[in-house]
Amino acid sequence: MHFNEGEIVLSEWIEKNAIVTWHVFNQPWDIENEIIERLSLPLNLDKNKDHPFYSCLSSLWKEKRKECRIHSID
Repeated sequence: MHFNEGEIVLSEWIEKNAIVTWHVFNQPWDIENEIIERLSLPLNLDKNKDHPFYSCLSSLWKEKRKECRIHSID
């Protein structure tokens, strides 16, 4: 299911380019800072203010949250 053409393009890009992996840690917060420092994780905004995309993505998230609140049903 896709909502618009942009999502289709993004899904195709993810399928071709993204690698997903995981490792279980009892206390993942103990290694989170090290992982953020070592890897480029643009979508992880928490504790990642130095990433080049932080400002842009943070602004987009704020804008989209605002739109969701405007369109939400109480």
